[in-house]
Amino acid sequence: MQLRSRLGWAGLVLLLPLIACIAALAAYLRLPPPLYTHHDTIAFTLARHEIRYADIAFEQTFEERQNVRVFSAGVRVRLRDGRIAHGWIGCENRESDCFLELRSLGIRGERLPPLTPRPAIPWLLQAEQVLNRMREQALRP
Repeated sequence: MQLRSRLGWAGLVLLLPLIACIAALAAYLRLPPPLYTHHDTIAFTLARHEIRYADIAFEQTFEERQNVRVFSAGVRVRLRDGRIAHGWIGCENRESDCFLELRSLGIRGERLPPLTPRPAIPWLLQAEQVLNRMREQALRP
């Protein structure tokens, strides 16, 4: 307890909240980002496979857009080197139980993470977006 004798009780009381904030920030940075759309889940999966992409696009037929029980769409991923990977996404319950198929990238029937429910408060969504940008900048190599 040499630290306590140097700082005194007042210094220790002021130091503990700072340590708690640093620990909370470190825990927050380890959480996966919120995934609000199928685009977000595919981007997250590509990042997990360390696949660098430039763009993700969806293609749906008229019949696929009309189906309210399931979601299915063609997926086109443009890689940073200019190649294009084609595949598909299928969800059994419209927004949950989703699978991704991009065979040319080695992704075969991979289960996608569940979508994050959107917060009801608009300012909270904006705050979350700012925190996510900060997290992305902090985690960049």
